[in-house]
Amino acid sequence: MLDFYLKEVAQIPRAGHDSLTLGFAQGARFAVSRARIRLRPRRYYRALLAHVSRERDPIESFFLEAMWYDVFHPDKLQAFSAVCAYPAIPRGLARTAEQMAGPYGNADW
Repeated sequence: MLDFYLKEVAQIPRAGHDSLTLGFAQGARFAVSRARIRLRPRRYYRALLAHVSRERDPIESFFLEAMWYDVFHPDKLQAFSAVCAYPAIPRGLARTAEQMAGPYGNADW
């Protein structure tokens, strides 16, 4: 996902970008002005379309749901500044299935 973001969406070098947190509204429902769309050249959108048209159900199409902000805000890429403040990433091991299920259910996934 990070490689797709850096190469196809943000079009910036990988150096210094080992991880990324993207802010987005789930469901890919949004509005964008004509002026905002035209911040990028038509060839940029054609390249994205070609990339997601290679397969029947490309994973990159799901990635784009989280990347629309950056597609239409090349002047404010989230690779350089967050859209909003995020809580710190917890340190240590990931939570177990039992910890995630908590008191609400069976952790047998």
